[in-house]
Amino acid sequence: MADNPSENTDPQKRKTYHNIAEHFDTMAPRYDRGAKKVAWCGPLTMFTALNMIHSTPDEYATDPLYINPLHPEKLPPERPIQLLDLGTGTGEIGRLFKQRFKDIHITGVDIALKMLEKARENGHIDDSHHGSIEDLRWSKSDQFDVVTACGVLDFIESPENVITQSLRVLRPAGLMALTFEPEGTDHPGHKTLQHDEQTLSDLFRKHGGRLILDGIMEEAYRNFADKTHQAVENRIMVLQKDFGFKY
Repeated sequence: MADNPSENTDPQKRKTYHNIAEHFDTMAPRYDRGAKKVAWCGPLTMFTALNMIHSTPDEYATDPLYINPLHPEKLPPERPIQLLDLGTGTGEIGRLFKQRFKDIHITGVDIALKMLEKARENGHIDDSHHGSIEDLRWSKSDQFDVVTACGVLDFIESPENVITQSLRVLRPAGLMALTFEPEGTDHPGHKTLQHDEQTLSDLFRKHGGRLILDGIMEEAYRNFADKTHQAVENRIMVLQKDFGFKY
């Protein structure tokens, strides 16, 4: 596998880091301090959004399979919530969910080994896989209740593999949440790739996902690569896996 399978080679397009794993491995010791400095709010926004979704569309309200899996009283008592965090970094998503839910199992995936080691050291994840979020063949289908991808599409040129793989490993009615920098924003980040909301929505439908939340994060973080320290715009989307979709 290439160091950066999503590297953009078109000189007319935005480019991200040449070697993403190396970049974040280098950042690992100071990543948490840096995230605090730029006021990165993606994990907290995602955590809040997922917990705000109390039920699914009305036509499914009577089907217990379509209850938000983050409401543990709706799950079998012997089974913890299973959450897969793509691009887990130092484990901030895991930290937030472990504070909220007593019985939850967090699996983190990251291409940067030192970031993954930091997440384990912090105690924010229970299981880990070192590798690309575009390749989840190590996971069984219908394994997770929730998949999160916070800030990682900024470094993925073509998100279809991420969406396809994520929906495959989700259980029926499971939730996937992701953030991304929208195309054409006047408030871009630094070395981040951008994505079109409609294209992502079409991919969700194509691969068995139902969009249930779409929102704007006007100030996802501050771009310190810009001398003005401008606010960077992101979008957040939450989708739910259709019950009858076949892979």
